[in-house]
Amino acid sequence: MGKINSYELCEEKIHLLKEYVSTGEEILNSMTSWENLEGILAQRDYLIRKMEQIENNVEESKFLHPCTKEQEKEIDRLVKLILDIDKNAMDLIKDEQQKTIDELKANQQKQRALKYDLVGRETQGQRMDIRK
Repeated sequence: MGKINSYELCEEKIHLLKEYVSTGEEILNSMTSWENLEGILAQRDYLIRKMEQIENNVEESKFLHPCTKEQEKEIDRLVKLILDIDKNAMDLIKDEQQKTIDELKANQQKQRALKYDLVGRETQGQRMDIRK
């Protein structure tokens, strides 16, 4: 990055935060199709690294007030939105996890029932043969 002023750094940060929000929304929409998440998460990691670079540039520039009040409000709004999206994603992950656990338990119970049914049929036939 060449010589850049504080306003441009803040605008770039806002732009990246908006992209991050879009990526978070994609994650929420892809929660049931896990195969799509890898690419989305890679994009999210890239955005995080870019934001870290901007933060480093702001710190290196030693601006006292790098962002205007409007920019700070927009950044705060976007950060709150990101936190809400992340909370929703965590809730959806927990729901999916519980759903998977419940399905596994139900499947295991069905397998046990089938096993007992098969064992019961085998012993019934043996008892009949012994009595003859």
